Amino acid sequence: IVFDFPYLTVLNCLNAQMHRALVRYDLLIIDEWLLTPPNDQAQQDILELMDRRCGLKSTILYSQFTPESWRKRLVIIPTG
Repeated sequence: IVFDFPYLTVLNCLNAQMHRALVRYDLLIIDEWLLTPPNDQAQQDILELMDRRCGLKSTILYSQFTPESWRKRLVIIPTG
C-alpha cells in the first residue's frame, strides 16, 4: 500500500483501526516522507507505527530529503 506522507499528517492521528491495518501490510510505502512537517500527534503516530513494523514488515520511505536531514525535520519526543 502506498500513502503520501502529507495525507497521513492531515489525518492528524491514526485511528486504531487504520493503525492496525497499516501494521499488517507486508510492504508499506510512504511517499513524500517529511515533505510537510508533522505535528506532534502525527509524528508520534508515525514513529509508533514504524516501531511496531520494525523487524517484522518492510517499509519504504520516499523523500526529497536525505536521511541525514530527517532529524532536522522531526521534533524529538523525549521518552520517560
